[in-house]
Amino acid sequence: MGDRKMQKGYRSRCLAIGVSLAAGLFLTACSGDTDGGAATDVNVNENQFVGADSGRVSISLNSQDVNVGETTGFFATVTDANGAPVQQIPVACDSERGLAIIEPNTGQELTDSRGAMSGTIGCEVPGSFQFACRASNRREFVDVVCRGTIPAGFGGFGDTAGGTLGTGTGGVATPENGDPGGTDIAEGVRISAVQINDVQENVTTCDTFFNSDCNGDGTTDDPEPFVENIVCATFTNDTSEEVTVSNMQFTVPQAAGSGTSGYTSPNITQSVRIDSNGGTGQACAIFTTFASAGGKTFAGRDTGPIPAMLRNITFRWTLRDESGDTVTLSDSIAVNFQAIDNCTG
Repeated sequence: MGDRKMQKGYRSRCLAIGVSLAAGLFLTACSGDTDGGAATDVNVNENQFVGADSGRVSISLNSQDVNVGETTGFFATVTDANGAPVQQIPVACDSERGLAIIEPNTGQELTDSRGAMSGTIGCEVPGSFQFACRASNRREFVDVVCRGTIPAGFGGFGDTAGGTLGTGTGGVATPENGDPGGTDIAEGVRISAVQINDVQENVTTCDTFFNSDCNGDGTTDDPEPFVENIVCATFTNDTSEEVTVSNMQFTVPQAAGSGTSGYTSPNITQSVRIDSNGGTGQACAIFTTFASAGGKTFAGRDTGPIPAMLRNITFRWTLRDESGDTVTLSDSIAVNFQAIDNCTG
């Protein structure tokens, strides 16, 4: 991560709603209803779930509208071509970042005698998010609307699954070049975790204003903790070649407040090597820095300070393998910027 003692004095909190990539099957990002495609033979308890028209996965939600900080239940049901339940078959679920899969916290579970798996999802930030479940090569997508604002003191649901749908990191892979021992960087390298760090790691809100005198006594030196914010991405490399993270870039919509233009940073150079055949590595970069008048601005930007706002920031990392092939992976993270009193923190 490097030396993150950027500057003593204040703290900004930001949440990169934690990415938890469950082992096993996950989902590719696309929209629509149950997906077709060639299925794989899966025989479980003598129930067959095979062929292009051999069944479906359906999702039912207790509620499609959920307040931020609250949860709702779901069922994912697998049926065969005759509509009969398929029991004891693995189902894997994933979600877009901002919607957490609380139960099962691996995102995966076997169906019961009714052909169903049940679980709980929760809203971590406001927005509209896709949620999907898959069994064999059949899957279904539904939309979940997260309403309201982030409750005071709410920092997410802890150890959860989901958050990789739409980032290029999810998906049910077939044994191709991207699997361990393969050579295709576009298929074999993925983001396995993202977080935003401050004085503490994996925080929720960025403090945008520096209090230089916590006790109000001008004769003493007691500033609040205040540092530049850092985004860290962990990558998993399932190819047969070592890959290197070469740069990071980010885009902030309406960067100076509502109605203003967006901001795209210059490329921030990195050089982080990730071993082949399942190796992992973490690349970190500053994305906010200090501005005049005790505030912060975005890295590479002259104007500031950052106002109070909630923004989905898109981070993009470019990686290169030993053959010279490159891939760009992205992740959009909801970041809350506010002036926070960290004098007693």
